[in-house]
Amino acid sequence: MKLKDSTIVLLVILFTVGMAYWAAVQHPNCDPSDDEGLWALMPWSIKMALVQVAAAGGLALWAVSRRFIKPIPYTEGQGRHRGEYLTSVAQLWHKANASHLALDQQMKWFRQELSRRMGLSPQASEADLVKVFESQKPDLASELSAIFAEAKNLPEKMHEAQLRKLAQRMAKFRLEVNR
Repeated sequence: MKLKDSTIVLLVILFTVGMAYWAAVQHPNCDPSDDEGLWALMPWSIKMALVQVAAAGGLALWAVSRRFIKPIPYTEGQGRHRGEYLTSVAQLWHKANASHLALDQQMKWFRQELSRRMGLSPQASEADLVKVFESQKPDLASELSAIFAEAKNLPEKMHEAQLRKLAQRMAKFRLEVNR
């Protein structure tokens, strides 16, 4: 319910209560000796006030329950793309200046992926990975060591360009491993 609707309902209720009070003070014709019930004992002004309060309440309920626009149907075919989620998370991390969290997560995924490709446990250390690469793919071992060293040497408050450069280097390394 909008503020304008609330104000109108409140003014109607205040007017009704004021009118009922004024009428009860001016015309007190309530005779308690009759046993006709509470409605019969009430003066006409109180009855009118109750009718107006009920009307104002009905108006308030109607104003609250009415729709402002047509309902928008749910269409199942419109899902979110992976890129939208990645962009959203990247924006949150950027606003929080949490590049180190992105680096930690990226390095964890990088280690786990390489460990699985080389037949190691996903929790394998960086040193174990380098040793396996030295024995199985010696041409890539030095690049892997350089990536791990660069990740360790990045400052706590790094620039996004540094993080992006390292992520691109890791992606390029993954492609070389897949060949």
